[in-house]
Amino acid sequence: LYPCFELSLLVVEQPMTICTPAMSFFRTGDGVDQMDQLLSTTVPELVVEVASSNDRREAMAERIRNYQSWGVPHIWVFDPESQHVHV
Repeated sequence: LYPCFELSLLVVEQPMTICTPAMSFFRTGDGVDQMDQLLSTTVPELVVEVASSNDRREAMAERIRNYQSWGVPHIWVFDPESQHVHV
């Protein structure tokens, strides 16, 4: 696996929905395929989100549904306030 930090992901085409998680981990490619892109259409193996504000916390359920519908097999959400990781 190789990580990409704050890479925008096109999770829904219509209507266009873009999410930018803290980290995305990809299994395929040579390790730099995604790093040079501003927007990726490749489904990552793991998405790591940080519920760092009230706005992000409120939108997190929808973001997770979008990731799941897109086919992301693993999603981790770090919540600094509660000091928990939701897998």
